[in-house]
Amino acid sequence: MKSLRFVTFTFFLLLIPGFANSQTIVSGNGDIGAQINAAAAALPASGGQLRLQTLANGGCYSFSVPIVITKAIIMEGEGPSTCLKFAGSGAAISFYGNNPSYAPPNSPLDGFGLRDLVLLGAGPTSGQTGLVLGGTSNSVGFYAVGVTIGNFGLGLKFNRGVWNFKIEHSIFGYNGQSVLWPSDLNFGGENLEFDSVTFVGATFADSLHFNQDIGGSFSNMNSLTFVSCNFDNAQLVIDNGSGSVRMYSPHFENPGGLSGDQPFVRILAYTVATDVIMDGPDFYNDQSNPYPPSFIEIDGGPTVVISQMRSVNLDGSANVPTNLLIAGDANVTLLGDAPLRATQQQYIVASGNPHLWVMGGQDSSNKIVSQTPMLYTQTYDYSNSQSPVVQIGGTDYQPTIGFDLWTGTGSSYFGMEIKETGPNELDFCSNGSAALGAGNYICNAGIVNGVFKSTVPDGTAPLQVSSHTPPGNLNAWPATFAPSGAQIQNPHITTAKVILPASGHALVPFQQSAQFTQTPACTVSYQTGTPFPTLVALSSNPSPVDITIFGQPYIGVYFVCVGN
Repeated sequence: MKSLRFVTFTFFLLLIPGFANSQTIVSGNGDIGAQINAAAAALPASGGQLRLQTLANGGCYSFSVPIVITKAIIMEGEGPSTCLKFAGSGAAISFYGNNPSYAPPNSPLDGFGLRDLVLLGAGPTSGQTGLVLGGTSNSVGFYAVGVTIGNFGLGLKFNRGVWNFKIEHSIFGYNGQSVLWPSDLNFGGENLEFDSVTFVGATFADSLHFNQDIGGSFSNMNSLTFVSCNFDNAQLVIDNGSGSVRMYSPHFENPGGLSGDQPFVRILAYTVATDVIMDGPDFYNDQSNPYPPSFIEIDGGPTVVISQMRSVNLDGSANVPTNLLIAGDANVTLLGDAPLRATQQQYIVASGNPHLWVMGGQDSSNKIVSQTPMLYTQTYDYSNSQSPVVQIGGTDYQPTIGFDLWTGTGSSYFGMEIKETGPNELDFCSNGSAALGAGNYICNAGIVNGVFKSTVPDGTAPLQVSSHTPPGNLNAWPATFAPSGAQIQNPHITTAKVILPASGHALVPFQQSAQFTQTPACTVSYQTGTPFPTLVALSSNPSPVDITIFGQPYIGVYFVCVGN
């Protein structure tokens, strides 16, 4: 039986031309799904509004007939007091083909959708889906506000042909999975936005999964935005090929400690690019047995920018292994992180060869721990044509670049510093093997006005080398000069004595550093100073690698060869 309010309101609408069929109030007994479908069919092709009244007893409408909206219709309740509980199978509510009849070709309008109501399912393991968009035809311009979707196996599923989507000030509560965007959607995906939405998972892993591998393809999703959203016990997975993802001031927490061994956010890109910006993410950990392995895990080769990240352990410890775990060849930029109080290490590179840019940050313990090689560069290319630049300076403090090198055993590190201790002076300092932060830094060498200076005690060799190969640009005095006055580079002398055998000639080979790069100039002389008129005249035939000497048998001969 219709209420007086319904009769009066309907009569009022009948007095206004054009409104008689644009708005329908749905209330009463029977399956609300069937009633809504009938009311939607009665609206004009251009759509309209379906208003759902709150039940007088404060309960939920129960329905088994799925609601299917194929016009530009706003389905609106009276707030959280308006509740629909789905007892059927499949999808509780579906929207697709929601174009007004007068819309220009290929130019859909937006604004249809759900307002101010609660939609409930039969449980997170029921296999039901709360809301489905797109599929049979497009669903462009869907807008929802003040909506709660809870207790379903899947809260929201995107099908083919969804873009210009927005939901705000809404809740996905205790669904088996909150949101799913499959990877095989090859059409749609522009401008998807969740604004001030709270996701509360019945289970943690895969609570929101974008580009989940279904069908072995990659979707066209290219603009996904989260603004001031809460992820409570809800893991966010940005999978392979998710395109442009933007997150502003998100809050992540695992209330009840239900995250297990999963990171709060997983970002992947194995074969297709994924580009993610996280601006001001907050991570709160409630779990202690076990602690989460990390707050963010990046694998493959996505491009990720994280700014002003914060993390807190609610037990006051710093026992989460790391804030950010990187595997693969990702491009990661970290900007101005706030104090990160929850972890043993700030960043860990587990495998791969990522490119990392770390700029700013308030935490003095901001460190990157890597078990594999890393590349620091100023550009996103791989040419290595530009060296990294570190600029430090200012007033009233001593600019210092510090780093710790693990000794390879225990918890001992070699603490190293490069610092400016005076005008035009750069010192290199070490504290020797010690625990982190321990030991005194001693600066035994530095560069002053471009000149290398050693300050080790007298008697200590300032420079030690294990090789005797002369450096190409290091020449000791006395130097060797050509008659023109030009210094001869890298000269050396090879000399020895040889006793000529019975044949009267001997070949002396030059070994290793005694060899020359070109034929040297050599002189030869007999060992004895006693004149022997019958001595054979000495001669020689040098080469870069040996010298042959001719002369009197059984007499010793000196030779001296000079060259470079």
